[in-house]
Amino acid sequence: MYKNNLPAGILMLLLLGTTSVYAQITNPLRGRIEDFIRSKNATIGVAIGGPDDRDTLTVNGAGHYPMHSVYKFHLAVAILDQVDKGKFKLDQKILVKKTDLLPGNWSPLRDAYPEAEITMTIKDLLSYAVSQSDNNACDILFRLIGGPKEVNKYIHSIAVRDVNIVATEEETAKSWDVQYTDWSTPFAAVLLLKKFNEKGILSPKNHDLLWDLMVNSLNNNRIKGSLPAGTIVAHKTGTSGTNAQNIMAATNDIGIVNLPDGKHFSIAVFVSDSKDNDSLNSRTIAGITQLAWEYYAEKSLALARQKFDVSAGVDSLINAGIKAKKPFNGTILISQNGKKIYSKVFGFSDIDKKIALLPNDQYVIGSISKQVTAVLVLQEVEKGHIVLQLPIHTYLPDLPAKWADTVTVHQLLTHTHGITALDQPLAFRPGMDFQYSQIGYDLLAKIVEKTSKKSFAALSAELFEKCNMRSTFHPDLHKSKGLVKGYTEQPDGKPELATGSGVNYVAAGGFISTPNDLLTWNTCLHGGKFFADSNNYKLMTTGYATSNHPVFGPVDYGYGITTSNQDNILQLGQSGYTPGYVSLDFYFPASKTSVIILSNLAREPDNLTNTFLTETQILAMIKQQSNLITKTYK
Repeated sequence: MYKNNLPAGILMLLLLGTTSVYAQITNPLRGRIEDFIRSKNATIGVAIGGPDDRDTLTVNGAGHYPMHSVYKFHLAVAILDQVDKGKFKLDQKILVKKTDLLPGNWSPLRDAYPEAEITMTIKDLLSYAVSQSDNNACDILFRLIGGPKEVNKYIHSIAVRDVNIVATEEETAKSWDVQYTDWSTPFAAVLLLKKFNEKGILSPKNHDLLWDLMVNSLNNNRIKGSLPAGTIVAHKTGTSGTNAQNIMAATNDIGIVNLPDGKHFSIAVFVSDSKDNDSLNSRTIAGITQLAWEYYAEKSLALARQKFDVSAGVDSLINAGIKAKKPFNGTILISQNGKKIYSKVFGFSDIDKKIALLPNDQYVIGSISKQVTAVLVLQEVEKGHIVLQLPIHTYLPDLPAKWADTVTVHQLLTHTHGITALDQPLAFRPGMDFQYSQIGYDLLAKIVEKTSKKSFAALSAELFEKCNMRSTFHPDLHKSKGLVKGYTEQPDGKPELATGSGVNYVAAGGFISTPNDLLTWNTCLHGGKFFADSNNYKLMTTGYATSNHPVFGPVDYGYGITTSNQDNILQLGQSGYTPGYVSLDFYFPASKTSVIILSNLAREPDNLTNTFLTETQILAMIKQQSNLITKTYK
């Protein structure tokens, strides 16, 4: 017998060193999971083993949770260990009698052979037990190996000790309490998954067999439920029934999830004694796994983002447009925390005369203008001149329409007013729907003129002066000849000069600016320079109504600005289009990054997706490939 002669202190250090391999260092992810499960009507245990061997977390990870069919994975590992040792063979035939196929238990095997006695190989029985979670196949394999206690003994022998396997599926079905005798901690489940996937406890051939059986396992709405399509997951679920008190003892899933860079993480989620149904419990498991996938995928892609060259990436997109004979014509400015990452101009200010664009040339900025109007309104709110929830008739008493007594200033700002024309009835009851509107912002301009006793043009000029925006103007006060000519692509692909301003209401889309001035605008707006009360900035950037933007998908509308948190990336800003001019200004507050793109050539104006193609490609590249964007989690 081996005797340990090490001093007790050194032995304790070695033991601590062994357990520290699974040190809990993923605190941000743990916090997100704890927030996610806080409102659930169940006891939930979670363990996750990250790509790094030292990267493991648990939430309620030491509790004893009933396993149910999760233990079929443990059984399969034990059986395949015996195959490796030569005690069993995968093609070994097992007689399956009709009496083995018990009624009442979940059993695709019994359903396939309801009457006949058959012979099946161990490999076939493993397939039924693991991939289809067959309870009868499970019990046949238990009898083959010598019972649940032999499986339990083997699992303990490979240093996975916080597991207890004592009852067969037949025994579990007889009494509600028996299911609690087959338990595991989440940590122990992940430890077994890690040992299995490190290919140390089974031969490569049998490891790959069990891997394939788990990849093809039933019930993909738990761990796999919210993962990107095509994500490879090897997993095993476990599910109980519901008692008379509508308590569901177990909704479980354990598995190994592949990441985009080829690495993987292990996860075990046990939802026990739940007052919710199986569908809700499954969504809980899917949500927890999604949080883990996003966390580890983000980490795995971080190095690639650090190496990504934004300038080269944008240039490649521009060059692709040139090769496709659809060259971008305009200015692109990308900045982070005041530092310009990319700033280039392409094409001509006058396409007919081939006059090259200059960095400080001016563009009509379209709906980006609405931010200006919203700031002017909120500044009047700060002065006590406007109350957002009062009807607009308070400020515009000459409006003859009856709806002026019900539509509020807030509803004008958020496009929830229903006004289609001054002499027409509303399209819907104010506040009950959303309809993007230009006329609403014209009314806002008239309101601030009334309350300030200044022209809208003069008010905006004072605002731009305060923000040191020297090249931004209301068109009535345009002081330079720097405005580039706007062009619209014709069906034959040729650009044609856009006639007229194309702007009905300056407050909604008619201001003139440059990329550099818009960068300054972002600094002033998001840096808190426009409002004495920070709550007014919060009012402006809060989403009040959701709409499906024709280019950018679902977005929330604040005051003159859209807000989106898709993929946990908070994005504030606005796009704009008027004949001859395409504009975009988005700000990412988590990393103080601005993406500003102004163009004086509107391609395919009848298809806005193609009109904004360069803009959306650059945004996607910045968000998905660069390290300029920081994700935010609520």
